[in-house]
Amino acid sequence: MIGVRLTGDADAERRFRMLVTAVSDLRLFWPRLVPVVTSWWRRNFETEGAFGGRPWAPLTDPYAAVKATKAPGKPLLVYSSGLKRAAARPIRTQSARTLTLTIDESDYGHGPEKIKRSIVAFHQEGTSRMVARPLVFGDPLMPVAEEELRLAAEAYLTDFLRRLG
Repeated sequence: MIGVRLTGDADAERRFRMLVTAVSDLRLFWPRLVPVVTSWWRRNFETEGAFGGRPWAPLTDPYAAVKATKAPGKPLLVYSSGLKRAAARPIRTQSARTLTLTIDESDYGHGPEKIKRSIVAFHQEGTSRMVARPLVFGDPLMPVAEEELRLAAEAYLTDFLRRLG
């Protein structure tokens, strides 16, 4: 454990306590982070997985033929665009130290019928009949994503320090 002893006037102590709160309770940072993460997902759709570091495998020939008829011209992981729309507006669950973004694909129609189980999980992990095409990526982050995360954190702290005076 690291201890810090601060001596100074009451205003300096108050500002220091506010700074400690700002870095230990990240609820004010999460709104800055959400657009960063959703932009990663959008770019992963646009590059068919290449942005996340793992280009998605092509469709099987039989499914590619069906998709060409039912959803002509649509790229990988885009059939009705429902999944892509859901990824642009994730459900947020947050606390002081955690942020969970959930892609709610409950309105995502895939093929002729709605599939009840998680489409994201199918694409993320693959199945016995389908290769994985991960939309969500992470450990380790791609260098460009890591830099965007760093810049968002830096902007958050800079703005907070500016408000402290």
